[in-house]
Amino acid sequence: MSLASVTSLPHPFRPLLYSLALLLPVVMPLLVLAAPAQAAPASEAEMNLYTRIAAVNVCLARAAGVEFDKAVGIAGETIAR
Repeated sequence: MSLASVTSLPHPFRPLLYSLALLLPVVMPLLVLAAPAQAAPASEAEMNLYTRIAAVNVCLARAAGVEFDKAVGIAGETIAR
């Protein structure tokens, strides 16, 4: 957004935009430095969910005319990612 477009904003929006611009340098490092995600093995419930998702993906692929072996491979790749 250019300075010209900021000054053409209706008067009530200018203070809000300026406030956001001033807060961005303060808030952004907090978002970037948030605690990193901890990798952990999937629980039994999560594995059950992933198995059901894979089964649905196989069914969808088969309904779209994909060969069974290829459909299973697609479902496996989807879960692996």
